[in-house]
Amino acid sequence: MMNNLMMMRCFNISKTAVLKSSRISLTLRPIACHFRSGLRLQGLHFCGCQNRLRLGVCRPNRIVRLYSSQEDPNALRRRPQLLFAIYLSFFMGGCLIFAIVLREFDESKQRWKGVERVRDSLQTGRPQMIKYRDTILPIFVEKILDDVENFESNENDIWVVSFPRSGTTLLQEMVDLVNSEGDFVRVLTKTLEERFPYFEYMYPGIKSIEKMESPRLIKSHLPHSLLPKSVREGKGKIIYIARNPKDTCVSYFHFVQLLKPTFRFNGNFSEFFDRFINGRVPYSPWWRHVKEFWDIRDSPNILFLKYEDIVEDLGGTVVTIAEFLGKEVHPMEVKMIADHCSFDMMKVNPNLNFSWWKETGIADKKGQDFIRKGKIGNWREMFDVNQNLQMETMKYLKLNECGLRFSEGEEKEEE
Repeated sequence: MMNNLMMMRCFNISKTAVLKSSRISLTLRPIACHFRSGLRLQGLHFCGCQNRLRLGVCRPNRIVRLYSSQEDPNALRRRPQLLFAIYLSFFMGGCLIFAIVLREFDESKQRWKGVERVRDSLQTGRPQMIKYRDTILPIFVEKILDDVENFESNENDIWVVSFPRSGTTLLQEMVDLVNSEGDFVRVLTKTLEERFPYFEYMYPGIKSIEKMESPRLIKSHLPHSLLPKSVREGKGKIIYIARNPKDTCVSYFHFVQLLKPTFRFNGNFSEFFDRFINGRVPYSPWWRHVKEFWDIRDSPNILFLKYEDIVEDLGGTVVTIAEFLGKEVHPMEVKMIADHCSFDMMKVNPNLNFSWWKETGIADKKGQDFIRKGKIGNWREMFDVNQNLQMETMKYLKLNECGLRFSEGEEKEEE
C-alpha cells in the first residue's frame, strides 16, 4: 500500500487532484475508486516511457492505462454476461429501428396507391381499417388490392354480395342449395366457409379461389366499384342483399363485440352508431354500398334482394333465385330448402353458425352467437330518439331520390 502511495506522490497526483481538477482527473477517477477499494496497483503505463523502472524519463500528464494485479473474481465472471447484454440490446435496438423504418416505408408506398390507414381511438393495437377510394375497408384488404382488381371472373361464377350483417349467411345457404339442386349432403358435410369462400379475406385467399372448379360460389362485402374489373364488366352473376340500415347497425355492433379478440373495438353502442352513421366502419358508407347495386339492379347479371322480403317469404325467394340462376326446383325441394334455411335451423347448424370461430380464437368465447336474434325491428331495443332521427335523415338525403325503401316491421327473422 505504501509503495502505491509513493508511486502516486512521485507524479504529484493527490486524491484531490484525481477527484477534482486537471486534465487527467477524468482518466484517473476510476483509478482512485479502485485504489480506495483496496486493489493493488502494479504499475502505470505511460506514453513515451523508455523503461517502466526509470520513471524520470516519462512525460507527465500522459497516462494511457492502468492495470491491476488482483481483480474481483465475481466481476470477471459477470463480464461476459454484461457484454452479451450490451450486444443484445444493441441488436434489439437495431431491429426495432429497422422495423420502424420498414413500416414507414410501407405506409408511404401505400399512400402513393391512395391507401390511408385509419386509426380509431376506441381500437387497441395497430390500425384495423384503411381508406381506399372513399371507402373504409378492413386492414386485411390492404395488401391484395391489385389482386382483387385483376381477378378474372368467368360467366359461371355466382357472387353473393352485401354490406356486412345484411343477411349474407342466409342468402349464401339458399344460393348453394338452389345451385346444387338440393344437394343436402354437400351442405351438411362442409362448412359455409369451405363451400362459399369470402373473396377478399385472408382465408382461403384469392389464389385458392382462382383454382376452384367452375361454377365458383364467392361471397364478398366489397361495393360494386371495388369488385374485380371482370365482374364490373358483367362476367358472372351477382345476387345482392340489402337490409334496413337500423337493424344492420345493431347487428353489426353485436358482430364487432363478438370479434373483439381480432377487431378490438372497445366502445359502446352509441359510439359505434356514430361511426356507422359517419361512414367509419369497415365497408362503409352503407348508403353508397347499397345505392351502387340499386342503380344497376336491372342489369341481366344482377339480382337485387331485400332481407326483409326474404324472411317474409323464404319459399318465394328460393323460386326467384332458381329463375335467376336458370335452375329448376321441385315444389318439395323448395319447401325443404325453406325449412333448412329457417332461423331456428340455421342457429343450431354447426356448418352455418360459425361456432368454430370461438374455438380458433377469432371470436370471443363468451360472446353472443354469430346468428343472434333473427328479428326485424330489433333496432327499437337499441335506438334512442336522436339516433332514429339521424338515421332517417341519412336515408332521406341519400336514398330518397333513387326510390329505395325498407320495411321496419317487428318480430321478423334475420340471418
